[in-house]
Amino acid sequence: MKLINLIPYIPETDALPGVLYLKDKSGKDWYQAQAEFKADTLKICVNEQQVIISAHADASTLWPVNLSVYEVSVESVPTGFNADGKWGWNGKNIISLMTIEKIKQDKIAQIKKYRDELTADYIIIDGHHFHSDANSRIQQLTLAKMGQAKQIPPGLMWQTKNHGLIKLTNDIATQFETETMAHDMRLFATAQRHIAAVEALKDVQTVTDYNYSQGWQP
Repeated sequence: MKLINLIPYIPETDALPGVLYLKDKSGKDWYQAQAEFKADTLKICVNEQQVIISAHADASTLWPVNLSVYEVSVESVPTGFNADGKWGWNGKNIISLMTIEKIKQDKIAQIKKYRDELTADYIIIDGHHFHSDANSRIQQLTLAKMGQAKQIPPGLMWQTKNHGLIKLTNDIATQFETETMAHDMRLFATAQRHIAAVEALKDVQTVTDYNYSQGWQP
């Protein structure tokens, strides 16, 4: 069962107010045609470029305006299939649209995003995790200068991510600037190692399965 290029139309008779109707190039009405689909198949919606835009076993959940609809056996659906724009239809089968180069680009983008998230997460000084977002860094730069000048007020308490409020000392404050630089350089180097490892891989599945979550924070 397939419906090609479903477009909006208004039925000549029995049209309900407020209801949007679709018909395919052969004139089949979308609502009427749904009864012809089998219950145990996957229905996929495909655009003109043959990219799968949406999919569901229940055709009534789909709204395939300006799309074509095909049904495929559940057994033929590839492992990992998702209607996320990375899969297409070749007229007979669902196929991956992801070349190894594109998958590598996506994986490298994930690595960089993860690096940026960790960069803004925390730095470590004497076992304490201090916030490392942009606003915290501005405050810590001032505190570093105060620490170097031995001007941190006695008894000043500061919030950490892992130990709650702690007493901020001149020694700790002095380390904010150097530890932030070391933190950023370490994360950048770790990201570059993971990126190099991904670029050296030779097959799609290995790139897809690559785990970049290790080796970031000490």
